[in-house]
Amino acid sequence: MSNQSKKVALYCRLSHDDELKGDSNSIINQKKFLEEYAKKNKYFDYEYFVDDGFSGVRFSRPDFERMMAKVEQGEIGTIIVKDLSRIGRNYLLVGNLIENDLPKHGVRFIAINDNVDTATSDNEFMPFKNLFNEWHARDTSKKIKAVFKAKSQRGEKSKWFISHMVTSLTQIIKTDLLLMMHLQKLYKPFILCMPRVKL
Repeated sequence: MSNQSKKVALYCRLSHDDELKGDSNSIINQKKFLEEYAKKNKYFDYEYFVDDGFSGVRFSRPDFERMMAKVEQGEIGTIIVKDLSRIGRNYLLVGNLIENDLPKHGVRFIAINDNVDTATSDNEFMPFKNLFNEWHARDTSKKIKAVFKAKSQRGEKSKWFISHMVTSLTQIIKTDLLLMMHLQKLYKPFILCMPRVKL
């Protein structure tokens, strides 16, 4: 079965942190944005997959898992997202998904605002964008911790928030070593090409 005859997945994700930044990334706006793109590019057999209120640091999201199950069953030929951060904010997980898992099943991946399309070869900056998205997640976590600390000093408590933050930060820490290994591979060609300076 060719990709043209398979269903197109329009994936949307919104975390609680994204909600604080306004309506630009709202689920409604994401769906509208993806639908317009799909129709413009003549993708008519599409299905929405939506994870509302889920962090991009992990892949354990209900509709993401449902979408990947259909990928493995050969039902989906293309996945389209608004940008790379919607699919995830974990450099290693997103990189492995796009470069290994999806190609293994013959699935095309498109991140519209980041100009990423695995059907073309013009994706050299994708690793840097994925890395930036992970850094963004880390920065957001630091800011939220600062807010929580201020609330804690005022005597306000939130057990759910503590549990949520500990889980997210633990996941990020676990990937640090592999992240550094990937960065070393990424920058090695540039380092080797740099002229040697004699002191």
